[in-house]
Amino acid sequence: DLQSFTIINETEKNIEQIKLTDNDNDINSLFSSIMSELRFDVVSSSGETYELIPNGSNISITIENFKYYCSCYRQYRLNEFNRQINYIQQGLYSIIPYYYLNLFTAKELEEAVCGKDQIDIELLKRNTLYGGDYNKNSPPIERFWIVPM
Repeated sequence: DLQSFTIINETEKNIEQIKLTDNDNDINSLFSSIMSELRFDVVSSSGETYELIPNGSNISITIENFKYYCSCYRQYRLNEFNRQINYIQQGLYSIIPYYYLNLFTAKELEEAVCGKDQIDIELLKRNTLYGGDYNKNSPPIERFWIVPM
């Protein structure tokens, strides 16, 4: 998620700045106390623990390997849903061949599938047929048309 990426990016920047200071022992001690619980693993969106590297759940994050951890973490999160996306893609291509989809921009495809993002209320009003005892001047109908506007 975006918050995780932001935290990782900011922490990585801070670590790089901290490394430039002369107080190596103090910094390593502080980093170790803060990151003592972190390992090279991550909890997936489905709630399962996934090791970012072999035996990752047994490898502590240190100031020396933190940048590598950040890289592994980003890679995992960016690719976490590749399998599901591929299944969606295969399903879409089974309905609309790939070469037809290439004819559309993303916006055009969205509009073709979802319709326009704005609804012409006046057009709907002019073309609505009312049943029973209702007409365009009935109080419930007048209230109905106020809501979407």
